[in-house]
Amino acid sequence: MKKFLLFAAVAATMMSANAQDYEVVKAWGSTDVPTSADCRQGVGMNGKFYINHKGTAATETTEAVAPYVMVYGENGLANEQFPGGPNCGINKDQAGHLIVSLATFPGATSWVFDDETPMIRVIDPETAEVTDLPLGGGATFPGRLDMFGTAYGDLLEAGELYLPYSVTSAPNSETFNGTIARYYYEGGEVLGEDCYNPLLTPVPGIDNMTTVNAVVDADGNDAIFYYNRGGNPYLYYFNGDNLEGEQIAIPTTDDGIMRSNQAGANFFAMDGKNFVVYPCGKATNAYFDGFAILEVGADAPLFIKEPTVSVAPNAFQSNWLNVEVDGNVATIYQYVPGKSMEVYTMTPITTAVKDVNAQKNVAGVQYVNAAGQMSAVPFEGINVKVTSYTDGTKAATKVIK
Repeated sequence: MKKFLLFAAVAATMMSANAQDYEVVKAWGSTDVPTSADCRQGVGMNGKFYINHKGTAATETTEAVAPYVMVYGENGLANEQFPGGPNCGINKDQAGHLIVSLATFPGATSWVFDDETPMIRVIDPETAEVTDLPLGGGATFPGRLDMFGTAYGDLLEAGELYLPYSVTSAPNSETFNGTIARYYYEGGEVLGEDCYNPLLTPVPGIDNMTTVNAVVDADGNDAIFYYNRGGNPYLYYFNGDNLEGEQIAIPTTDDGIMRSNQAGANFFAMDGKNFVVYPCGKATNAYFDGFAILEVGADAPLFIKEPTVSVAPNAFQSNWLNVEVDGNVATIYQYVPGKSMEVYTMTPITTAVKDVNAQKNVAGVQYVNAAGQMSAVPFEGINVKVTSYTDGTKAATKVIK
């Protein structure tokens, strides 16, 4: 698969504190995605996308469709699939297991259960092993929640799941509404009747599409990335049953690109820095397919993929982004329900000369236009000239023809 250097990856690149630029490359993309509103969340991992189809009820003319997890790769829908869940939510834990919601859809009381009713499904995508786990005997339920964030650790060994406690009709809502429920798992089992442990610090703006993701920051500290599609994200750290942290400001660029009110923002650390990847557009309610990458604390994104559509591809305002980091390579997965799935890589551009005695000769020159097309000669209008040198370094400059 030929890779294209995106124009915005260079034109919008920001110089960071150590003069480090980043190159963002689109590895592959596909519009071969399910169009049904029953496929509202997906997660990328190991070069694949996993999308939960929550199933459909029988009608007078059609049979019921049981929930299932579809697997997509660069070549489209794969033959493999896993048992899914009747809600929309699907994500993963930090060990690479899929997590699927077994709550019914929709309804504020959909998490009510007895001690024998499993409420989450954990799937090992390598072995296809499926394990159903309850939220915990005697635990209060968090109200309606259609989506999942990333779980901490390994839910089949030692891990934690975080769910926003969001609905005033839920039990103990006067005490816990607006907080985050924490559920403990060890050895593939829930940790008894007391596993539910609310993180008591109130968090802003919880609704049924809010996600809470377990993350690790650039200093190696465990944290949670809280994102409600109606506001800027928060990075929180644990202090007993309380949370400490602050809001991450998402700036508006000079040309009007801003955070959109879509579910799907996420956090990752690489190269000693913290980053946020988030849905964006030219209005907060532009529910399209753009996204941006921001180094936390910076005054402008280092990368912007502007929206490519003018009509919202789905009615439930989601644009899912998640990231895998391997050394100094970040793989960014984007699933826009009803529209597309795309994979990008982000890597540092080395600007230092490793050997001062090494001869620095030009190895090649390419020009990139605003559409991401590449050429050995400049296009009409604005170009990014990318010069590659024999010592492995690159330089990018803007030129106008």
